[in-house]
Amino acid sequence: MNKQDFKIVCVDDDKDVLEITMELLGSFDHNCVGFTDVNSAYDYIKENSHLISVILSDLRMDNINGFEFKRMLNKEGFDIPFIVITGYWTKEMSSEAMEIGVEAFVEKPISEDILHEQVEKFQQERVEVLLDEIEMVEGFMEESSPMLDEIEQLILELEEQPDSELTLSTYFRLLHTIKGTASCVGLTKLGDYTHQYEDFIGELRNKKLNVN
Repeated sequence: MNKQDFKIVCVDDDKDVLEITMELLGSFDHNCVGFTDVNSAYDYIKENSHLISVILSDLRMDNINGFEFKRMLNKEGFDIPFIVITGYWTKEMSSEAMEIGVEAFVEKPISEDILHEQVEKFQQERVEVLLDEIEMVEGFMEESSPMLDEIEQLILELEEQPDSELTLSTYFRLLHTIKGTASCVGLTKLGDYTHQYEDFIGELRNKKLNVN
């Protein structure tokens, strides 16, 4: 994966303004995804946060403002650079923006040079972080693949010897390792799933459940 594979998300309920913003970014050779609906943007970000380098949001939209949108994302724990586009801002707005983690304002009418400068400023560091995370995940996949092969073999052994303490202990240990490593590289859903799987094998090992 290279830097061109990452996305910039643009959100503006005015379709014409959204198209202008994306046009300006297109000349900068960025891969942009645009939304006029905040909820659709929110769903996209939740599914693709590991590929998003910057979010650009209009401040004043009909159903929600850019600050409220940022707060929605904060609740999910997303640490994605967030830039607000607005016709004006006040000292009070700047204080609120700093409090919720807005990185910058871009003033309307949008200057292509300023837009590019702000996007590049915050995108570069974010992309480097994402590339490091992807490298860690790839390392995890490489290390865990033999463990999954071993688990498959253990399942076959349990079919023959359902009461084997050694097999169940090995099974439990492998899941514990996968759980811990997955959590360390940010794969929280996989970590949570493996934690439940580990608990289940623990009940088999402690004879609270029977292997069948």
